Amino acid sequence: MNYLAGAGFALGAFNQSAMRVSPENFRAALGRWASGVTVVTARFKQGAHGMTASSLVSVSLSPALISVCMAKDARTLEWMTASQAFAVNVLSSEQESLSRHFSSAETDRDRLKDVAFGELSTGSPVLDGAAVVLDCRMHAMHPAGDHVLCIGEVVQTRVSDKAPLLFYRGEYRRLDPKV
Repeated sequence: MNYLAGAGFALGAFNQSAMRVSPENFRAALGRWASGVTVVTARFKQGAHGMTASSLVSVSLSPALISVCMAKDARTLEWMTASQAFAVNVLSSEQESLSRHFSSAETDRDRLKDVAFGELSTGSPVLDGAAVVLDCRMHAMHPAGDHVLCIGEVVQTRVSDKAPLLFYRGEYRRLDPKV
């Protein structure tokens, strides 16, 4: 389908099946995109959960909206859906160990046990020492392939002067001094 034709763009016909890319090639291509590292957290009833994610995108300034993509089977997504709130913790360059902790495959354990955190407006856990925290109420959710695009309305922020942790070509990186 030509989604841009109505917006004044002229697109030629194309064969969608010929445009498929393998998951491995797609991952390798996007691995060339340097991104910040976040931990998305949510609280529901008496528990809390979190997971490492790198899909943070600014959506709108007014209202302040961001998006994160969560795997459909992610436990954190269940908690985000139930609570209708979440926090995005942009990790600082000193928090590589936290990223590894929250990206482990051990989904049944309490990932926030022994991790220093507090709360902001929504009650979602916010990690101590994060470079930036975005506390969000769920604005919308959209299925997208094997993930769900979660759009959050940012209701509170916490910003520090700390440098962010980066991820590039499958490795953690840090910012070089200004060039």
